[in-house]
Amino acid sequence: MSGGSTGPFPSGGKKQSNCEFLTINSVVTSPKPNVVSQLKTGDIVDIAVSPTSSYSVVVALFQGSELGSLMSGAESLLDCIEQGYFFQGEVTRIHNGRVDLHISAV
Repeated sequence: MSGGSTGPFPSGGKKQSNCEFLTINSVVTSPKPNVVSQLKTGDIVDIAVSPTSSYSVVVALFQGSELGSLMSGAESLLDCIEQGYFFQGEVTRIHNGRVDLHISAV
């Protein structure tokens, strides 16, 4: 049997990505007060990679301004973003400067 694929893997044996189903609940680390003051529950933020001098950081952006970075799920998000997936987060809670997000692929 040559040339056919018989399992859950495409030819070449590489596992298919689960990025399109990835969802993460995360808290924004070091939120920027001037951006937090513009947010309300239900707002949508973009998730992006911001390269620093020695490593890449996953950040949340609100209307193009950096809200803060993400630690929870950052490794999975970074991997998926590098594969070409796009993510957004919905603001689920804002309390005393803390911002909670529900993140999923778009």
